[in-house]
Amino acid sequence: ATKPATPKPTAAKPVYNAGVNHTIGTSVFKELKQLDSGAQKGNYFENGKWDLDGLREDLQLARKRKPKPAPAKPLAKVGKPDPKAILIAEKYSESEIAVASAACGAGADATRLRRAIQLARRKNTVIFSAKMRQAILNAGVQLQGQEAWIPARVKEMLPTFTKQVARDANITTEKFWLMSKGWFDKKLKNAPKRAGTSSTTTAVTPKPPVAIRKPAVAIKKPDLPWGVSGKATPKKNQRA
Repeated sequence: ATKPATPKPTAAKPVYNAGVNHTIGTSVFKELKQLDSGAQKGNYFENGKWDLDGLREDLQLARKRKPKPAPAKPLAKVGKPDPKAILIAEKYSESEIAVASAACGAGADATRLRRAIQLARRKNTVIFSAKMRQAILNAGVQLQGQEAWIPARVKEMLPTFTKQVARDANITTEKFWLMSKGWFDKKLKNAPKRAGTSSTTTAVTPKPPVAIRKPAVAIKKPDLPWGVSGKATPKKNQRA
């Protein structure tokens, strides 16, 4: 006699839990919707219950269809910033940059060049201001608002001086001042003066010396014999 076949055990059917179904279904559908914008809730949710099996299956397919992200491009190498471009953007002139570059040497960064330019500005301002004050003093005039007039003229002079130095390194403040003498004299002549001063000095003509008269000295007449006049000339004795 044959033994009856032993029945295979069947998997226990999971107990439905509305709370778990709602939590899992909402989470899975949210991810599916991000991958597939055409997914509709009505296809998976019916009679207050989520079709979790259908959701999981479609989510797996959507994940496979998701395009792989393109490989990140290597970052471009950032070159060393150009000091000249930085300083020009900061309104420094090309002449100032050229003079500073010659003084600092090749490879100087923007910080070093900027410091050199500012130092040169202060130094040259002091030098030319002193020369202008001395020239005004020598001219014997007093200007209205002189302490404002001098810095304004120095500000006019510095750009031209810097251009000259950029072209010829042998140009010094002393040489340039001599070159600019005519320009400064014209500016000084047209500058507003204080009352009682003139733009030009007038040469004083010396007066001729006054002759000093010496007092007359009385000449003592020689003693004459009595009876003889000083005006008369004595006659010679005549023979009788």
